[in-house]
Amino acid sequence: MTNADSTLAALSQSLDFLRVGGLITLVLYSGHPGGDTEAAAVKSYAKGLSADFLATQCTRINTFQAAPELLVIERLKLSG
Repeated sequence: MTNADSTLAALSQSLDFLRVGGLITLVLYSGHPGGDTEAAAVKSYAKGLSADFLATQCTRINTFQAAPELLVIERLKLSG
């Protein structure tokens, strides 16, 4: 089971290596203890990314189950 601290650290490091046009996909599963906190932290992090990235969230709309959710982050350009 993952947690917010290790997931955000791994995500941050991964973004450093992501090429323009590259994608990172994350499956957020809030169905385990602490999963909702971790999912919220990852979504908050993604919302705060610079304009160098595009973050897209995919959720279910025809069911009451929130989990899992798909988050895709694409690098649009390099900083600088």
